[in-house]
Amino acid sequence: MRRYTAFFVILILLLLGYTWWLTGNSVVAGKSDLSVVFVGFTNNPQHTMQPVRVEVVQGATGFCALFRVTNIGTNNHIRFNTSSVESNDGRGWADFAPIRSWAGVGGSVWSPGYSCLYAVAWPPGLPTNTAWRLKLSVAREPSGLREYVNRKLGREVFGPYGGHAMVSSEVSQ
Repeated sequence: MRRYTAFFVILILLLLGYTWWLTGNSVVAGKSDLSVVFVGFTNNPQHTMQPVRVEVVQGATGFCALFRVTNIGTNNHIRFNTSSVESNDGRGWADFAPIRSWAGVGGSVWSPGYSCLYAVAWPPGLPTNTAWRLKLSVAREPSGLREYVNRKLGREVFGPYGGHAMVSSEVSQ
């Protein structure tokens, strides 16, 4: 009898653990905790911390687009990065491959409400009369027990979850 009880308890614990893991790694569709809005242009941007933080993406010199990037979530830390650039030639949006090294926005452990400006260089090889936008990958940082386990072990056992893609607003002149 004791053997059956132990087996049943272990089975229940495994099912609860699997359910906990599954809900923490599910993909959230339709809603993003990140807002990436094109706000204007600048020439030769400089990194500043005040009055507004301005991050200059690596290699961004000359004519650059400014994006306001904000964690609009209310209780989740997030991480994000630019996965690609899309251009619109008047027939719709399509992936665009810059002709040389280029970087978009990215960040990790952004707390709810955190915001800053990013200066992003015009994608090399893209004509200045072509509209473009950033395609981003966004995920939530581990929190609660998952974050505690990662911190105690000194490595990332539980990675980001709820990953999804989103696009910025359109950049055009």
